[in-house]
Amino acid sequence: MALAEKNAVKNKLMEMTGMELQKMRINLQKLWLQSWNLAKSNSHILAMHTNPCFHWIKLKFKTMYISLTLA
Repeated sequence: MALAEKNAVKNKLMEMTGMELQKMRINLQKLWLQSWNLAKSNSHILAMHTNPCFHWIKLKFKTMYISLTLA
């Protein structure tokens, strides 16, 4: 195999590897964003459930729901 052919093959492999790395970076960024959003949602839910007013509001909604279904 001539030197020029070997260089062409080497360049093609490097290009493919670069494209794969780029895909992996993009997928990693998507995964990180999903994880961040999930953590943010969990924090919000936890904050709601530890709020002293939460139980009162939940009971109020339950009472309203029952009164609407009986009407």
